[in-house]
Amino acid sequence: MTSINQNIDIANAELIGRWSHPHPGFASGQDPRSSDNGLLGLFFGGMEHAARYQWQNGGRTLIDKTYLSILWAAQQLEGLSISFEELASNLDSFIRQQLSERWEELSELDHEARHQRAIELVTLASTELFGSQRNDSHASTVLLFICPQLPIFPYSDSHRTAIQALFPQQPIQDYADYHRACRKLLAFNLPRIAAMPTPLTETTAIISNAVLAQTDWWPRRVLAQQLLNNSQLRSANTVSDSI
Repeated sequence: MTSINQNIDIANAELIGRWSHPHPGFASGQDPRSSDNGLLGLFFGGMEHAARYQWQNGGRTLIDKTYLSILWAAQQLEGLSISFEELASNLDSFIRQQLSERWEELSELDHEARHQRAIELVTLASTELFGSQRNDSHASTVLLFICPQLPIFPYSDSHRTAIQALFPQQPIQDYADYHRACRKLLAFNLPRIAAMPTPLTETTAIISNAVLAQTDWWPRRVLAQQLLNNSQLRSANTVSDSI
C-alpha cells in the first residue's frame, strides 16, 4: 500500500490540470469541452437535461456522436470496432432501457446497492454498446461521465495489473473483482485524497461543481490515475532491470 500511497499528490496534480484545461490532443488544445469538467457537462449534464424533458430529444441521440469522439480523444481510449455514430445509437438504446426510468433513483440508493448497480451497469454496457467486442474499459469510462453519482471506477488492463499487484491474494479476473479491490484501496487512501479540486467559477461548471460536492467522483478519478502511474512505474522498472 505504501508505494501507491506515495503518488497521490502527483496523480491529484495531473488531474487538476485535466479538470480545468482542454486536452492538448483534441482540437489543438482549444476546445473546453475536452476538459474533465467539460466532459461531465456534456455527458452528465446532457442526461440531466434529457431527464427534465422526459427523455425526448427531437429524434437525435441523447449523447451525440461528437461528444463520444471528444471523450475518446481526451481520455486517450483505444480505437473502436464500430463508428461513433453506431456507438451513439447503441448508447441511446442503453440509456432508455437501463437508466431513464431509474435515473432519479440512482443517487438515492443505499451504499451497497449503489456499488452493485455500478458493477451491473458496467457489465451490461460492456456487452451492449460495442457490437460483438465486449469492452469493460470503454464501458467504465463512458459511464464514469454519464453516471458520476454511481461509484464507477475507470478500468483497463493497466489498472487491473496495478491493483492485482497490491492485492496478490485476491484474484482480479473481471470488472466486478476490480471494483471490489478498488473499494478497499479507496477506503485506505481517502484520508489523503482531497474531496474535490478547487471549484470552478464559470457558470458552465455549476453542474460539475455540484457533482463533485455530492459524490466521490474526484477521489475515484485520483485513484485511477494512481493505478496508472503505478503501472507505468512498474513497467519502467521492469525495462530498466532487463537492460
